[in-house]
Amino acid sequence: MKPLNWILLLAWLWPATVLADAQSGLDAFDRGDHETAFKEFLPLANEGDAVYQGIVDAMYHQGVGVERDYAEALAWYQRAAEQGHVKAQFAAGTMYGFGEGISENNEEAVKWYRRAAEQGMASAQFVLRNKYIQGEGVPRDDENAAQWTRLSAEQGFAGGQFNLARMYREGIGVPTAALLSPAPS
Repeated sequence: MKPLNWILLLAWLWPATVLADAQSGLDAFDRGDHETAFKEFLPLANEGDAVYQGIVDAMYHQGVGVERDYAEALAWYQRAAEQGHVKAQFAAGTMYGFGEGISENNEEAVKWYRRAAEQGMASAQFVLRNKYIQGEGVPRDDENAAQWTRLSAEQGFAGGQFNLARMYREGIGVPTAALLSPAPS
């Protein structure tokens, strides 16, 4: 697998002020010295900073700068997720949902997807919609599926928009499109 993409790393480090604390780690990462970068980021993650916990978990997940360890990645994702880090919540949901390096657990996946979805992450809303449609980790519930689909669609998420239209057309969790159309004159 390719080393962690620089853009992915920066996605975890959104405030510019955060960059100053990790400049030596960022420099090492940029040079391709991922082991040194990991050693620079780990103390910051251990201090409880969710951003650096997100970096450390991604490095464990990808095996960049450290041996790949899914259980350790999940532990770091959960630390960041508990602090409200939306991307870590989504990543924890994904690991549980797909059983990536751990046992698949759809109830745990739904828990983490829901936390990210409630913070407004459109992709998490859409995945949560799928869980309700498929009855994975939650009872099958077309109305809840429609609500999460609508939320993702309202944010411009293409999958949400397409599936919301389909749900209206087929009357899944919403009134059918025929019921919403004006009567022919």
